[in-house]
Amino acid sequence: MMRRRLPLLLALPLILIVLIGHGPILRWFLLAPPGGEARSQDRGHAAPAMVAGPFILALATAADELQPGDNRLLATISEQGRPLADAVVTAQASMPAMGAMPEMRSSASLAPGAPGTYDGTLNLAMPGTWTLHIEIRSADGRSADATLEAATGAALVVSASAEGAAGTAEAGHGGKAGGAIAYYTCSMHPSVHADAPGSCPICGMTLTPVTSQEVHRGTIVADAQRQQLIGVMTAPARRLQTALDIRAAGVVAYAEPRLHDLTLRFPGWIGELFANAMGIEVTAGQPLFTLYSPDLLTAENELLQGRGHDPDAAPLQNATRARLELWGMTPAQISQLERRGTAQSYVPILSPVSGVVIAKAVVAGGAVAAGTTVLRIADLSEVWIEASLYEYEQAPVIVGTPVTITVDAYPGESWSGTVGFIDPTVDDQTRSTRARISVANADHRLKPGMFATAQVHVSLGERLVVPEDAVIHAGATALVFIDLGGGTFKPQHVATGMSTADGIEILSGVQAGDLVVTRATFLLAAESRLKSAAASW
Repeated sequence: MMRRRLPLLLALPLILIVLIGHGPILRWFLLAPPGGEARSQDRGHAAPAMVAGPFILALATAADELQPGDNRLLATISEQGRPLADAVVTAQASMPAMGAMPEMRSSASLAPGAPGTYDGTLNLAMPGTWTLHIEIRSADGRSADATLEAATGAALVVSASAEGAAGTAEAGHGGKAGGAIAYYTCSMHPSVHADAPGSCPICGMTLTPVTSQEVHRGTIVADAQRQQLIGVMTAPARRLQTALDIRAAGVVAYAEPRLHDLTLRFPGWIGELFANAMGIEVTAGQPLFTLYSPDLLTAENELLQGRGHDPDAAPLQNATRARLELWGMTPAQISQLERRGTAQSYVPILSPVSGVVIAKAVVAGGAVAAGTTVLRIADLSEVWIEASLYEYEQAPVIVGTPVTITVDAYPGESWSGTVGFIDPTVDDQTRSTRARISVANADHRLKPGMFATAQVHVSLGERLVVPEDAVIHAGATALVFIDLGGGTFKPQHVATGMSTADGIEILSGVQAGDLVVTRATFLLAAESRLKSAAASW
């Protein structure tokens, strides 16, 4: 028995040496996870490194794991072992629609720090698995991107399509998106999806591969023949001196400061009425009607009786003269009264301004009480155009902006005016605000009540614009297709500004010089959505 146990006792030290000297074997023997403590220490700060076109991208998070809410992203980008500085790096996170929940998106710009490093904060609205798309645009115009899976409660994981696509828009060449092949399709019949290479069952053409990166981004490839068949045309995004032309409907109106009411300050009776109809033109100093008033007749006699050299009568005479002037008699009429020496029973009331009678409240022989507005006279040498500006038009229009006025009554003619006032409120029914435009009207050809058109030309300065046909609007979303070269077209979300005669202003999403598709955009959009199988862009 002792002899049988001796070999076993001699073998035990050798077995212990092997187990202790080989950590993986010991961890297996103890049922410990591979990597031990060293792996657990690196778990939260793993920086997946991936190829993104010509660049190497390493992406990490400041925290151990992604969490719902704000997450700090740290990117390190290099090219051939050298840090890539002064690049524009953006991160976009998306979660596909699920049931009644719509697709969710979030984006962030990573600010450059030390050479080759970029830092930013990305918000993940809810727990779950997000697709994280990193886009890199170098200072010399090259672009590349990469895709990762970003699941809350875990570290970043490189997905099958992490190898990005690179292209040089300015140089006119670009690569096809890298990554795993999702399926094979026909460039003439994009509805064909095959799991293996072969020929198109419809036309017999060789099927081309579509990568997972293309599926995620909606990027499509169209050769020159197909582009010609569907009529693809492109144009560059350009920075131009732009202007906004606004056409606003308006109405000719009286200039309110040029309205004058003739109101009696004492009771009386109308004698002759010279301004006996509305629309009659009168001039300043012209008799409008004669008026009998006991109060006026008494004041005339007091003025005549106070004449003489008695110094005590001078104050009373001056007071009477002032009362007659306040009641509407002109200094010339008072002087004529003093020369004549007798009072007038019916005193002529003269027009204080030149204009047109637009309101009349009396007839010949009628009685009028003190405070009665007898006539309203409008001076039409200047009129107002009251134009309506919609909410989206009023921002660039300010007081002093020049305006061109046209009316249907005089084809081919125009008048110049300036904006004198903009209503501080918006009509809650028409969603418009009123702009008041002053226009000279010496010949009285512009008549109140006429319909007019106000044409406002506002300079906006230099703006980045693309042709209007390049932008596809889908609800609150706007996008364009960028020509990456080599027949590759990429859908790009953009923020748009004002529409001008030169095109649509682009606030973000496109840079000057990028080629955007201007024709066949809807055909490309349909194929992009079919390829990506997305519920919405």
